[in-house]
Amino acid sequence: MKLATAAQVRELDRKAIEERNIPSIDLMERAAAAVAQAALDLLPEKPRKCRAAIFCGTGNNGGDGIGAARLLFLTGLKVRVFLVGDYGRLTPDAMEETDRLSECGVELEKFDPQDKAQAAWARGCQVVVDAVLGVGLSREIAPGSLFAAAVDLINRCRGAVISADIASGVEADTGRVLGRAVKADRTVTFSLPKVGQAAGDGVLLSGKVTVHDIGIPAALVRAVPCPVQTVEEDFAAAARPPRKAGKRRAAPRPPLRSRPPRPTSSASCWPTAGRTSTRASTPPTRPTRPTAPRAR
Repeated sequence: MKLATAAQVRELDRKAIEERNIPSIDLMERAAAAVAQAALDLLPEKPRKCRAAIFCGTGNNGGDGIGAARLLFLTGLKVRVFLVGDYGRLTPDAMEETDRLSECGVELEKFDPQDKAQAAWARGCQVVVDAVLGVGLSREIAPGSLFAAAVDLINRCRGAVISADIASGVEADTGRVLGRAVKADRTVTFSLPKVGQAAGDGVLLSGKVTVHDIGIPAALVRAVPCPVQTVEEDFAAAARPPRKAGKRRAAPRPPLRSRPPRPTSSASCWPTAGRTSTRASTPPTRPTRPTAPRAR
């Protein structure tokens, strides 16, 4: 399976939007639907009694989470959406998803690390969506920052954690942890899996990774030159050199015989051929020392 870098994913999105005229909001809606469905798959049969906490950043990754929150709300879940960042820095598509969420009666809440009520509500949720930081992260999350507090709270939650595209804090190209990272139970990634989900600490932090089509033409996805790939069974079989015709496989060598156990008796262990042992089976009696007659 091909593994993509962050730059390759950005270029893939650009070609789909600019060259194939696919609206970017449509790509985001499909990504949101995949995240919402993954959340529902981890919930009990009656999701109306469950609640979900969605942590969103200001980029398009956050827009995927905001869209997923709306879809979860429409299925009957109790949903709260926490914005990790400044409202004015939302991307146009993330702002559009925010407006659609507001039309459903759910408002975007500012994440406050000091708000104990927010933290308690999130820790009691059955599912938590991590859409804070996407594949574009390239610098470490600073200790004590708003993003660090959000990552720490997500990791303290008791519910199942689903990351949108990549676990926040994992570098997409290497799997390296940039300061700290979310430990996801499942990662819903889009179009192609990322190198960082199959290398480094990203393997352990991504949980179960599922790849979802968000509407980018398959020809564009196939054309992405990915030098890094996972080794699948069919790939390994194709790489194995073919056996020459008429050449027989050598018969297996018989197993080596083990030596018999060494005897523990006092008899000789390895008697010499043609010689019989003259040793008695019982030890000889000790001769008595003659005593001189006692002088009278």
